[in-house]
Amino acid sequence: MDEVIVIGKYNRQYSRIRVLLKALEIQGMRIKEFNFVGHLLIQHIHFLLKMPQIIRYALRSRFILVPYPGWNSIIMAKTISKLSGKKILFDAFISIYNTRVEDVKTTERNSYRAYLYWFLDKFACSLADIVILDTNQHIRYFKKVFSLHRSKFMRVFVGVDVSPERKRILRMKTKKIPILFFYGSYSPLQGIPYIIKSANILRKQKIPFNLVLIGEGGEYQAVRQLIQDLDLNDCVSQQPPTSYSKLLDYINDADICLGIFGETTKARMVIPNKVYDYGIMNKVMITGRSRAIQELLQEGEDFVGCPFADEVLLAATIKKTLEDFPNFRRKLNPQKTIQNFASPESIGSQLMKDLENGTLFELNTKLIPDGG
Repeated sequence: MDEVIVIGKYNRQYSRIRVLLKALEIQGMRIKEFNFVGHLLIQHIHFLLKMPQIIRYALRSRFILVPYPGWNSIIMAKTISKLSGKKILFDAFISIYNTRVEDVKTTERNSYRAYLYWFLDKFACSLADIVILDTNQHIRYFKKVFSLHRSKFMRVFVGVDVSPERKRILRMKTKKIPILFFYGSYSPLQGIPYIIKSANILRKQKIPFNLVLIGEGGEYQAVRQLIQDLDLNDCVSQQPPTSYSKLLDYINDADICLGIFGETTKARMVIPNKVYDYGIMNKVMITGRSRAIQELLQEGEDFVGCPFADEVLLAATIKKTLEDFPNFRRKLNPQKTIQNFASPESIGSQLMKDLENGTLFELNTKLIPDGG
């Protein structure tokens, strides 16, 4: 059985990591994990203490995987790479620079911290042999902003893993009052204020609905205040984060599931976890129309698209979808697409083909042809 050594500080229950590791296991890879906890100094002390053991495993592994977030772990992985001769696969997943400076905007663009975040992204990617990102749009961003060659990157969809029983949902008839559903971390890319403002438009048009929001995060209080200011408490409900199993129950009960609508760069270059969750449950979903999402899903066949950052057009899209809901429910089939291209089985198969075609398992350094 082939082996893969995993080095870093990461949350194995995070969807991206869980799916990626399962994808490798399905391909017959035995995973040996070194997940270091604690502050950075503690992590490196534990790493030094375990280094002989790590090297032994690395010598018989096909490659070294550094999961997200790997900025603090890449030096450890590079050390093992130099000593074992094995190459590094780094799952960057997101840019810390893009997140802090351009998305949530907690850091000024020309500040010391902004340059530090840019350096961390650039440094981590430079040390890796292959950098994984979830879309080609995301790859283009990294290539441009951090001056990295396209051959450094590989696209691996985030994917989703749910039990077969969960996927066999019955598409129930629309309830008397339809349920609109959203879950997320209240980050700017999600565009929750636009969802709330669209709900206000729908209410003024006397269209019945209940909107359920699950989660908490940066914009939570601002959204809560907006709901109160618009007097939407009777039709909008904010619920705290819940278990993944319960989250799937909410998705199952919903009539229309809502994706992301924010006015940020990141919103247009990623496919969020929620889209995979909605898709594998075969739900009617509305989300911002972007080149990134259309790398996987087709508008009109898998999802209903609308412009970003426009509550008027979002309200109109929701209204149209509700009015013709039986037709949308009948013709949209995202579950098939997700299963074919973003399940652990399909991700693992494609990943191993790409790695082998890129000669990551050989001694030379030719990787992936430059695709622009």
